[in-house]
Amino acid sequence: MGSPSSEGEGEGERKGDGTVSTRVVCRAECAGHAALGLFAFALTTYVAMGPITGMVDKEEGRAVVGPLALFYGGAVQLVAGTWAWRARDVLGATAFPTYGGFWLTIGLYEILQSAGVQAERGPEGLAMLLAGFGLLSLIFLGMAARKDAAHAAVFGLLTATFFVLVAGEFSHGAAIAGGALGFATALAAFYTGAAVLANDVYARTVLPLGPALLA
Repeated sequence: MGSPSSEGEGEGERKGDGTVSTRVVCRAECAGHAALGLFAFALTTYVAMGPITGMVDKEEGRAVVGPLALFYGGAVQLVAGTWAWRARDVLGATAFPTYGGFWLTIGLYEILQSAGVQAERGPEGLAMLLAGFGLLSLIFLGMAARKDAAHAAVFGLLTATFFVLVAGEFSHGAAIAGGALGFATALAAFYTGAAVLANDVYARTVLPLGPALLA
């Protein structure tokens, strides 16, 4: 998850002209990536649930969700995934870009809808998309259960959110329930991100993440 220090280790590479270039290789002492990725995921999910639950007007929500999903939910999670890859965090390097790609897709769709470029679609296409990401989230849940309870809670709630939102494409009541689960997922991700950040900055357990659920 990273440590208080953000220093890296320099490696030299000799070029053909005899000069030596130095690049920083991320080791354990480099800054963590998990808090950034979790906050990007949490905030985008929180805002996106507003139109789904009816707390925010659908068109007003699109005007906010589209750009937010593209840049914070999408691009920032891709960056966090790159850092996770450098830190050899396989779960983070897989999950952050996966959900970054999801929010890039949703963000572009919402912007096209708001601009009137793309016609309204039927429920089947988005239902298939949500079901696919629900399956991926279930796989990630199995991996996160070996990490700690907080990460497992995020993926568990997210898995439930995706599958309930699949039903929500065909039922208004299920959409409301899925939006409520989405809010719970966002809150769990906010807490987990805050715990990762605080524990790293203070170099001690400030907010507990809980034990691993699977050995």
